[in-house]
Amino acid sequence: MGRGRDMFLRMTAALMIVLLPLVVEGALRTTDRYGYKNAESDVKILKSILARHPGDLKTLQRLIELTFSMENFDQTEKYCEQYLAVEKNSRAAYLKIIAAASLGRFKSAADQVDPFISNYKNELSRSDVELL
Repeated sequence: MGRGRDMFLRMTAALMIVLLPLVVEGALRTTDRYGYKNAESDVKILKSILARHPGDLKTLQRLIELTFSMENFDQTEKYCEQYLAVEKNSRAAYLKIIAAASLGRFKSAADQVDPFISNYKNELSRSDVELL
């Protein structure tokens, strides 16, 4: 009885070792499950929430992220302004600069860099400042 159980454990261990790369590869494979269509419907929902709760920072933050990833930089810039009117936030200010530059508003983006550095210098590394 002991030999049969040992053989079973060895076979199970060998099978797990053989199948492990397949399981890991499947778990690490990224797919585009969250598509553009889903993002558009999420933006509509978030806009309706924002209409009812204009100062909702979590909704504004999510709108900023979605519109930026969808490359709707004019909307990104608008939501960043709304967010920054309520609370200072380095990420919102940074994305506002990037959105302005992406829209070809280079002077506007350049004019925002110095205030950004002075307002958020504690959060920036030296390399961040040099890049800006």
